[in-house]
Amino acid sequence: MSDYTYLHDVTAPDGELSRLETLIGSVDRPGDYCAHGRLVSPMPRIVVGGMGTLSLPVPGTQVEELVAASDPAPYGRGTDTIVDPGVRNCRQVEAGLVEVSGRAWNDTFSSLLDRSAEGLGCPREMLDAELYKLLVYETGGFFVPHRDTEKAEGMVATLVIALPVVGRGGELVVRHRGREEIVDMAADDPSEFSWAAFYADCEHEIRPVTEGNRICLVYNLMLKDGGAPLRAPDHDDLVAPIAEELAALPGPSRRDRKLVWLLEHDYSEAGLSFGTLKNTDRAVGRVLAAAAERAGYFLHTAILQVEDTFHVGFHGYGYVREVEVVPGDEIETYEAIDTSCTLGCWTTPDGKRVDYGELPLVEGELMPDGRFDPGVPDMQRLTEATGNAGATLDRLYRRAALVLWPEPDTVAVLGAAGTGAVLAYLAGRRSSADGPEPAGFRELADRAAGIWPVSHYPFPGWHEDTAQMLEILCADGGAEALSMFVRERVMPHFQGEFNETLTRAGMRLGPEEMREMLVALAREKLPDHAEGTVDLAHRLCREASREGLARDWEEPLRDMVHAICTGMPSVNRSRRRQGWSGEVTNPLPGAALEQLFHLAWRLGLEEEIGEVANFFIGLPDLVPPDRTIPALLRNLHAGEQRGRVVGNGFADLWRHSAEALLSRSGVPPSHPLGWALPVDRLDCGCGHCIELRKFCEHPTATMHRFKARQDARSHIEGQIRSAGLDMDCDTEESGRPYVLICTKNRASWERRLREYREDIGQMKILEGIAIAVPESGPSEEALRAAIGHASESRVSARRDG
Repeated sequence: MSDYTYLHDVTAPDGELSRLETLIGSVDRPGDYCAHGRLVSPMPRIVVGGMGTLSLPVPGTQVEELVAASDPAPYGRGTDTIVDPGVRNCRQVEAGLVEVSGRAWNDTFSSLLDRSAEGLGCPREMLDAELYKLLVYETGGFFVPHRDTEKAEGMVATLVIALPVVGRGGELVVRHRGREEIVDMAADDPSEFSWAAFYADCEHEIRPVTEGNRICLVYNLMLKDGGAPLRAPDHDDLVAPIAEELAALPGPSRRDRKLVWLLEHDYSEAGLSFGTLKNTDRAVGRVLAAAAERAGYFLHTAILQVEDTFHVGFHGYGYVREVEVVPGDEIETYEAIDTSCTLGCWTTPDGKRVDYGELPLVEGELMPDGRFDPGVPDMQRLTEATGNAGATLDRLYRRAALVLWPEPDTVAVLGAAGTGAVLAYLAGRRSSADGPEPAGFRELADRAAGIWPVSHYPFPGWHEDTAQMLEILCADGGAEALSMFVRERVMPHFQGEFNETLTRAGMRLGPEEMREMLVALAREKLPDHAEGTVDLAHRLCREASREGLARDWEEPLRDMVHAICTGMPSVNRSRRRQGWSGEVTNPLPGAALEQLFHLAWRLGLEEEIGEVANFFIGLPDLVPPDRTIPALLRNLHAGEQRGRVVGNGFADLWRHSAEALLSRSGVPPSHPLGWALPVDRLDCGCGHCIELRKFCEHPTATMHRFKARQDARSHIEGQIRSAGLDMDCDTEESGRPYVLICTKNRASWERRLREYREDIGQMKILEGIAIAVPESGPSEEALRAAIGHASESRVSARRDG
């Protein structure tokens, strides 16, 4: 399905999801059983009756005074109040003896109540607080697990504020329906509070203080006006039915589909995670996380991005191409062109960000129905197109969402985002493995191979991603999936970059499985990928010998190399292209030719490689005889030093190369006489070019000055370049007009001299291997003579004075 779809299609209610939507929608109360955190704030003024104002952090001397001014803290057992240090080892100061005040305290305490109400899901406007006790825990102090009694009418929760004091241990542990939250109440920084709020029906305990002390202000949190009592939010009864509904959904109709639940609050791309969800969103996230784990689903947070594009008419912008702010009274919106709906910015429940790219939102995935309200766009852009296309207006909306899909369908779901998303997922599963192979990884790799995209025109990065997928299959995939992937994905879009891994795949699949694929590859891909095709055959041959499988691979490789030899005419045609000066040919590299000859000789294809050699002789542009062939023959000869006689193709190439070099450099080039330059390519008849022609034809003149305007000077330089004249140009910027100084040089002679010296070097290579060429004949004698002429000659590239 296309990445683009209209928003009303994706938000249309799906009959399959109506019950699931109802169940998730019933999580309508925000908050959790416990909320906690730290707050940096100016310290309050705390006065304790009988001892004065506390210093913060509370010093040891005042702790001793507090202990002396306090009483042992009791606990309730039914209707009784009992003091038992084996159950609660703690001291308390009654609220009536404690005064908390200060210029900033009201704002600080209000902020703490805001955070507590948000975390607990209580309506803040109905929440009030009443100081209950000041508690002192000395070293060894603790309170065993218990539940608070409702100490006042309308009490719903307890707020604990730890004052700054030196100490360790004394963690607050809160439990509710099998869940547990451990809160570190340490607060020894002079400007920091540690706080925790929890519902009164939650079991909690204070672990022993291991060092120093712990001093806390304890408040009762109550609903104003005696509101209906609240208990800790508990949607656990929804987990099982939601999990059952999820488990019933996977099927052929939803194999690559997701479930997308839009969240109520706005979150930034950088700030969205399960830990930052607010109010009801947080409760929904917790319930879905538990249900998803039970049903075998993956759950993520993501950002839904909706982009609408409209044709518009507008006024007042002139030729402005893009604007970020579009005044509504200056544009007229016409019909929508398209709507793009994608999901990105993925985060897992444990807070990790994963790179799945952008997944398209498709029909029937979005819930709940009607929640998406476009409203004001997060961004909009007005673009005036060129020509008669008119202007377009893009409106971008971003919404946060929870996204689920069945774990077994992960590869199919991520495949909609492209190969990169699938590879990112596989890499994450592979890297998180404890053993050599994670459980079920082979099945995942095989699924990925099955959904890998097939295209006549691979998108950018497809070859790199496919090479990575091939490596995964070679290491961890099943043989059947590997064979299918090589045959249907790799071979149709073959490039040499696959060869290293293709060789490993071939060794794993075996010669008989690969035989047909290799022959087909040689026939179909040789024209455009000659080097890669030959290199693959060479790698397979070398690897088979290394593993002691040379005999098993001999027939398949012989068939492949035979196909390469007979297909060489197609290579010549494919390597031709039209250049500025006519048709040019991209030569074959010597390394590929060397591999081909070695393969043919090793596999007993002397007749075929001889025909290839003769074919190369007739195509000097494809296989240059002056440079490519000497190096090729030298390397081939070095590889045959054990006395093996090479075929006639070797001798024919040797003669062909020798004759080409001798025809050009059999004798040293003659030093140029005089300074006259050829003018046959000067085709302009203007006065300046006539003057230039005369300068070129003069046998002794080496410099000429053209006093002319800039356009004329540029014209003269252009004529010099196009005619290929051996001449340097410089401008003398004095007086008006400036002077163009043209100076003749010996560039062509120097190039020819370098070419001659390189030719002699190539002749020496041929001379060194001539002994291996049967019936070398006059070319060998001519080579020696040419080399001798070069050593006797004193030809130089010095410039005449």
